[in-house]
Amino acid sequence: MLSALERSASLKNTVTKLSAGKDCLVDSVNPSFKAVMYSYLASAVNKDLVIITSSENIYPLFGEMLSLQNIFKHNAQIAAYPEDDSLLYTQLKASREVSKERASAIKLMLSGGKKIVITDINAVSEKIAPPEDISGFMFNIKAGSGAGMEEIIKALNSNGYERCVKASECFEYSVRGSILDVYAPGGEYPVRIEFFGDTVESVRYFSPDTFDTTHSVKEAQLFIFNPGGPARRGHSSILEYINGNDAVIITDGLEGLKSEILEKIKKIERYIDPKDAEKNIFSIRTILKKIKKYPKLKVYETAVGNDAQSLKASANPAFERDMERLFDYLAAQEIKKHSVYIASDNEGETEHLKTIITQKAEEKNAKAPHVEFINADIYRGFVLTEAKLCVISNREIFDRYKGKILSRVKDKNLKALKHYTDLEKGDYIVHREHGIGVFEGVRNMDFDGITGDFLYIKYFGDDKLYIPIYKIDLIDKYTGSDKIPVLSKLGTQVFRRSKEAIEREMKEMAAELLRIYASRKTSLGIKYSLSDATVKAFENAFIFEETPDQAKAINDVMADMEKEKQMDRLVCGDAGFGKTEVAMRAAFKAVNDGKQVLVLTATTLLAAQHLNSFRERMADYPVKVDMLSRLVKASDKKIILQRLKEGKTDILIGTHAVLSASVEFKNPGLVIIDEEQHFGVKNKENLRQKYPSADLLTLTATPIPRTLYFSLSGIRDISIIQTPPPGKKAIETVIIQERMQVLREIILREVLRKGQVFYVHNSIRTLEKTKESLQKLLPEIRFKTAHGQMDKGELEHLMEDFLLKKFDVLITTTIVESGLDMPDVNTIIVSSADRFGLSQLYQLRGRVGRRDRQAYAYMMVADVRAMTETARERLKTLESYVDPGAGFSIAMRDLELRGAGNILGTRQHGYMEKIGFEMYCRMLEEAVAEIEGEVHVPDKDTKIKTDFEAHIPDEYVWDTGEKVRIYRRIFAAQSTAEAETVKKQVEDVWGKMPQEAQNIFYVLKLKIAGRLLAADEISVNETEMFVVWYDKPSIGPRELSKAGVKGVSLKEGVLHVKIKGIQEALSALDAYCKAIK
Repeated sequence: MLSALERSASLKNTVTKLSAGKDCLVDSVNPSFKAVMYSYLASAVNKDLVIITSSENIYPLFGEMLSLQNIFKHNAQIAAYPEDDSLLYTQLKASREVSKERASAIKLMLSGGKKIVITDINAVSEKIAPPEDISGFMFNIKAGSGAGMEEIIKALNSNGYERCVKASECFEYSVRGSILDVYAPGGEYPVRIEFFGDTVESVRYFSPDTFDTTHSVKEAQLFIFNPGGPARRGHSSILEYINGNDAVIITDGLEGLKSEILEKIKKIERYIDPKDAEKNIFSIRTILKKIKKYPKLKVYETAVGNDAQSLKASANPAFERDMERLFDYLAAQEIKKHSVYIASDNEGETEHLKTIITQKAEEKNAKAPHVEFINADIYRGFVLTEAKLCVISNREIFDRYKGKILSRVKDKNLKALKHYTDLEKGDYIVHREHGIGVFEGVRNMDFDGITGDFLYIKYFGDDKLYIPIYKIDLIDKYTGSDKIPVLSKLGTQVFRRSKEAIEREMKEMAAELLRIYASRKTSLGIKYSLSDATVKAFENAFIFEETPDQAKAINDVMADMEKEKQMDRLVCGDAGFGKTEVAMRAAFKAVNDGKQVLVLTATTLLAAQHLNSFRERMADYPVKVDMLSRLVKASDKKIILQRLKEGKTDILIGTHAVLSASVEFKNPGLVIIDEEQHFGVKNKENLRQKYPSADLLTLTATPIPRTLYFSLSGIRDISIIQTPPPGKKAIETVIIQERMQVLREIILREVLRKGQVFYVHNSIRTLEKTKESLQKLLPEIRFKTAHGQMDKGELEHLMEDFLLKKFDVLITTTIVESGLDMPDVNTIIVSSADRFGLSQLYQLRGRVGRRDRQAYAYMMVADVRAMTETARERLKTLESYVDPGAGFSIAMRDLELRGAGNILGTRQHGYMEKIGFEMYCRMLEEAVAEIEGEVHVPDKDTKIKTDFEAHIPDEYVWDTGEKVRIYRRIFAAQSTAEAETVKKQVEDVWGKMPQEAQNIFYVLKLKIAGRLLAADEISVNETEMFVVWYDKPSIGPRELSKAGVKGVSLKEGVLHVKIKGIQEALSALDAYCKAIK
């Protein structure tokens, strides 16, 4: 493509002028040619490029140019510098994600090497800190060099970094003894610096997910500037960061940029304060004056004359999925001797297009036109006659994507999700023998011949229990009900009797579960044929690269369908993570085998959206897709029902209406349920009865606990899509007090950046009153209301208007909760958020963030202090799970907050409340295993006594939650090899362990040996070891002889061994374990 572009005299002239540092003007540039033209200039002009475009175009242009990097090989790094959309507001915090992007771009601009920075006119107009103030925040950290930890910490604090126990998000840091972790922007991973005094001992990068080191380096550049922090304001523009001699500024449609900034300033003066505009934003005149200092290229889409280089780049015609038209067009381009390139999203799509062109040539008995194929994310192609070049995008051939797509920038570092069973002080716990208590922390003490850490548990009344830390696996966090559980009384048999009664019931329950599972295993479904060339071609036509999780989910579903056993699979994945594509592939496979498919959705709007998606995706194939919902006229409904009965409709999409008896399929093969939390158990059972042999595929973003439990128990199969698609940003979630001034700023911020707002107000009675109040506050902003009781036609028309941006804010009830795709809605406000369930809030939040703009979710509450503990927990959970992919973990947390529910009807009512979810699951698992014939021998709870201190001192790990997490990891190890791995991981994060902490691993090894030897007690001191069995010992004279340990006696269940220190004791135990194996 590069050589073809060099045939253009206009482009050559442009390159010559820009290389000489002269201004230049080009016109007649079709928008589809811009990314290619700028990439070509980056390779032909030996200068940095700063491209100023509109706020709507920054990310699409960024994505296209990133994908063209390998084709043009210009070796420039590319960064996007978006506007700080919080700069003008007093009530709103700067977005962490936006600040991260801005800081990465600034770091690039301050660094050496060739670069391309794509920014928008709003970002250019902002008044920010000057480069000389910011360059001091660049630290070069080198192993062996002197660098004061205090100096770095001071700089971090002055930039608004948050000090945490562990740095898991950008603009956070943590200090643990001589270790400093910093999560700064502009790098692939956060940095861990270990000091010895004031000298840097080591530098390494770590994963913010696991906190383990990914790799060590000799030096790292740490740029700690936070563009959303206290040091962000000043009187400079981002243009001041450009190296004037080596850069070219490209203005992408100057007139449009001028009107965009003027409109913004006008709105700021109207709604905020003229002084605020002056204080934070440069006038257009000042911006143009600043631009004047640099060599510049003005780009216009229309002809402007005035010595402009006229490129006359034009668009391709509309192909409208007509392959005949495409073939004729390619042949015509070849006659004109044009070089033709087709840009595909992936290799599979390339192969699909090659096959289509070859087949068309055979049909026409003609030679296939010569076409070069490239992999690039190009939205639309172009023809540049001057260069005899034609580029066609696969998206315009198949007309599959209305609107520009996400830029594919991979973020390797998703925030670590806090595990739902993490234990904090004040949490309810369940001890396997003593029942429900309250965890009050970790105490270091001498007790019962043991010196070390103990878990302190409070029970009913003044009862207390101190559990040696090595027995941490005997307790679980209590999850079972959002009611406060009844505490157990120590020394009574109440909990043990409850447990035994439940155990008896469990056996019956297990038999019932196994009967269901066995019938599912044996109930024959439809054995679909292996995917043929048609199915593979359909799969290859997917315009995105599948994420690893999505690919696995697709493979799971395809494998299920190809078995005789009936499929019953749950696919769990966040909004926009590609669940619909999994469903489409399953549906297509079923239709390809002559079966019909039912797709059940929760709302009429979602059904209409699915209808469009399915029809668009399957447009190249003879697949008939229909919809039944209250939006369909009675006369049309009659025709659809008849077609369905005759087998002429392949896929039927519908709401609850499709569950009626009048809906009859000729040959049903697959049922797909979307957002299953909206359908009751009865609905799902009816579907199973009505279509007994059909495969069942269920999609959900937050599985309801009952479903989740079935899935995790192996009663149903589950596929989890937790990998976000490239470019999907975390939704910034904020809990905030409901005040008019805050609402005003939130709405204004979104409208000023040309977006739209969902305002969820779940009371039809006061919807209009809310609208009036907001309209009075923001008279020029367009508000509408929507609710589920509206006339169906009116509601559909309203949502269509919203999609077409005919108004700015939709004040609505929870009708927006399900699956709707509104690409320009990037802020959602939920009024009285404390009254919603966690899954519901999570679904609502998923309505925004469907494109590459930063999205916001504001959870409004009347009074933060007056919230119930459960509501506060629910909202805190939502706020902490900010990253894409959190849906599965949210559901696990929801088990705690709402209670795990009842698995097989009222028979099990209350059991979980009595013993907690974890123990309930474990007992059920054991009961199932027992019925299947497995002998369950519980592990010996060996008592360990030592004469050395074994605990994690507070000076080493001071945070109770972290300490408990470490103990859990240590004592979950099943072998000495696992123990060594855990030790390395802990030392990596917290530094070298003091001796007391290292001694814990000796206790662990004693515990592992105790389990293998089935011993009741192991007692060790400096000179001797005793292994005690209360009943028959697991070793006898033969094993003792085989072990070959000297100085041993075995008498009345007590093994006495003479030793010199703990290492000899461990060696002896190891020999005994090998002997009994």
